[in-house]
Amino acid sequence: MIPGQKIGFAEPWHGEWMAEIVHQIAPEAKIIPIRARPNRKENERSASNEQPYEKYLLKGIRFAADQGAAAVTNSMGPVKHCEELSEVVDYAEKRGTVFINVHPEYLVYTKQTFKKCKAGHCNKKIIHPGLVSVPNYPTEPATNRDIYVWPYQTDPKFRDGWGYSNGPPIVGGVVALMRSVNPKLTPEEIKNIIIATAYFKDGFKILDAEACVLEAIKRNK
Repeated sequence: MIPGQKIGFAEPWHGEWMAEIVHQIAPEAKIIPIRARPNRKENERSASNEQPYEKYLLKGIRFAADQGAAAVTNSMGPVKHCEELSEVVDYAEKRGTVFINVHPEYLVYTKQTFKKCKAGHCNKKIIHPGLVSVPNYPTEPATNRDIYVWPYQTDPKFRDGWGYSNGPPIVGGVVALMRSVNPKLTPEEIKNIIIATAYFKDGFKILDAEACVLEAIKRNK
């Protein structure tokens, strides 16, 4: 993503793959790559009860909001439900930026295990997407996820594997499309439209991209 900088041992690597998914949904979307992963030494020094990327992610959300981003997507992993996160999400919302997080926030992290927020206990301004089908990891509908998406494989030679990481960029691409037809939409309106226009299949609340865009157009008239 940055000229001359190695992005991983298996290329294209995770971040580039996620960016490509956004562009498959919204080809004209402009993407700001933000590195939220700390350097290796800092990562190795981190205690087992903390996620070293979190403080960088919070800075990244604020930075993206200052640049006028329509959405910020995180596929790094769970983020702790805390006052600092709420503050930065509020900051982003006031600037029209919605935060899409790969997993519901967690309350406690011990021994490599997350105790995640229950439905209604997480930050209601964040969009939490799930994936309907994750190979090797069949999933059931969860009440603490706002919306589910179908997997979108952009290139089968990628060695990163399928996972929940693919959810946020799919939703992010749809948000970009919605904003392109109605720049006045607020993050709250965007989330409400995404949820209200969803359809149900086998218990899953599925994202309907076309319905989202049509509703955005309707509200712009």
